[in-house]
Amino acid sequence: MRVPDYGSQDAGPVEIESLEAIGASDWQAAGYTGKGVKIGVLDMGFKGYKDLLGTELPASVTVQSFIEGVEADQAETEHGTAVAEIIHDIAPDAELYLAAFQTGVEMSQAADWLVSQQVDIISESVSWIYGPTDATSYQAQVLESVVANGVFWANSSGNYATTHYRGTFTDEDGNGYHEFAPGDEYLGFIPSKTMCKIVLNWDSWAEGNQDYDLYMYDRDGNVLASSLNTQDGPGDDAAEGFLYEFSSEDTYYLRFTPSKLHDQLFSI
Repeated sequence: MRVPDYGSQDAGPVEIESLEAIGASDWQAAGYTGKGVKIGVLDMGFKGYKDLLGTELPASVTVQSFIEGVEADQAETEHGTAVAEIIHDIAPDAELYLAAFQTGVEMSQAADWLVSQQVDIISESVSWIYGPTDATSYQAQVLESVVANGVFWANSSGNYATTHYRGTFTDEDGNGYHEFAPGDEYLGFIPSKTMCKIVLNWDSWAEGNQDYDLYMYDRDGNVLASSLNTQDGPGDDAAEGFLYEFSSEDTYYLRFTPSKLHDQLFSI
């Protein structure tokens, strides 16, 4: 048994709605409107969708929630509703199937349900930043299973191009802490929203025997949060992470180190 892994919505600012930008108007004019196509929308909530039926959404949609004790329109997000609106704008005659989930297991159940509804396409605008990134994750296996059933899966690429760091562990001064740049062991950032998921992933998911600890500090050097899970063999996650609610848009700092070395440093 393990703590559920929650997805992260891929949401960004929308300046204007434009079918012209993607050429959708030309396809619609040629008669391609999605008629006879079933499209499933996998998302973490569809708040307010009922108010849009017959206007921004089709008059009728099929909806199922796989969130324990929560209906699809009771989840505190309009993200899935917005995604469904965009799909309806592009393919106004397509049938829409909305499936709400939050955890990885719920996502699998929702995907299986969409396959049982014989959808042709599944759209998911959700990222899973905790887990292996080599197509061996639980979510990737769910996707492969769905595609094997002849369903086309469209997934967002994420909005993390400028909000993530990737590198090779470097410790030139030998004190045990990773250096993000020469002589710099702290990664500074300003949170993009009040509640943020901070995750450290590394390439040891098969072995599970590389043990790192992750720390977050304020500008005064106080530890605000940490993730200190033990990784000592196959089956252990090669990741650390936490969910943190920020009280201000100040600058915060991340730092990480091999676990055993960290213990030695602070036991002196």
